[in-house]
Amino acid sequence: MIARPRPVQLRSVTDREKDGVDDGPEKRSAEPARAARSLFSPALRKRGAVALGLLGVAAVVAALWLLPPVRTAIHGARLPGVPAAPNTIDAAGRLEPTASVTIGSSTSGVIAEVLCDENMRVKKGQTCARIDPRPYQAEVDQDRASLATASAQLEKDQAALTYELGLVTRYRSLLARNAVSQDQVDNVATLQTQARAQVDFDRATIAQRAATLESAKINLGYTNIVSPIDGVVVSRKAIVGETIVAQFQSPTLFVIASDLSKMQLETRIREEDIDRVRAGDRVTYSLDALPNRSFEGTIRQIRLVPEQQSNAVSYMVSINVDNREGLFRPGMVALATIHVGGRGAAAVSGRKQP
Repeated sequence: MIARPRPVQLRSVTDREKDGVDDGPEKRSAEPARAARSLFSPALRKRGAVALGLLGVAAVVAALWLLPPVRTAIHGARLPGVPAAPNTIDAAGRLEPTASVTIGSSTSGVIAEVLCDENMRVKKGQTCARIDPRPYQAEVDQDRASLATASAQLEKDQAALTYELGLVTRYRSLLARNAVSQDQVDNVATLQTQARAQVDFDRATIAQRAATLESAKINLGYTNIVSPIDGVVVSRKAIVGETIVAQFQSPTLFVIASDLSKMQLETRIREEDIDRVRAGDRVTYSLDALPNRSFEGTIRQIRLVPEQQSNAVSYMVSINVDNREGLFRPGMVALATIHVGGRGAAAVSGRKQP
């Protein structure tokens, strides 16, 4: 039976062992410990910390790059996709004057003068434009002359009536003495009746001519285009020399808004939220034109007339806006948050965002 050779255990041989030098078992056991301590030297630890820090920064930058951008809302303005709080309702709207008047002309003619321009403050009754008054002044003069003619005719016929009254009296006295016939007396009485009717006719003619004259004066007055309210001219379409034809439709010459120190924010509220809204509820709103400021107001009116777009029904809600600082302009877009149940006695304008 052949004996199998025993495996030979190999180990690393240092240069000193090759030379026949043995450092001893203690020296050999200390070498692994020194090698382990060299892995945790200060230099290696410092380099490892720097590498870990750079790796962490890279991870944060990658996360910020991949995440969607976050926008910050201004004082209760809800961002798209962010649900509103249970006690608030968000809506967008536009700033409008509390009252605006479109001024036209009921008189045709050529614009002779324009006295008001856009952004100009006007008073009630102030003349903003004039239409050439000469044709209408001629009508007034003609009707005044016709009235004078009718008045003169009345005086003439009254004199004739007086004569006929006296004539009837004389003929009756003559009839009593049998100086005239009854037929002659009746003829004179008929003339008296005709004279009296002529006087009545003249008086009616005078009334008619007076009414015609008054109408002509009114048309002459319409040649002055005046402001019906105190306010600001927000639109001017009147041009000197332009011919106005007002028979079929009154043309628009000016649009005047009431005092812009008090405005209103017109918003639409969905039908599922309208029952939660009450007049006097506090409202906060912000404008794109003034992104660093927030404002407050109160609900002034909730209109009953519905507005339907496609299958959605909404209701217009008017919000009081205090514009004493003159920061707002008609047509500005605002994002409003209605605080349901929050009552505010007065609107506070211009409060800066904390």
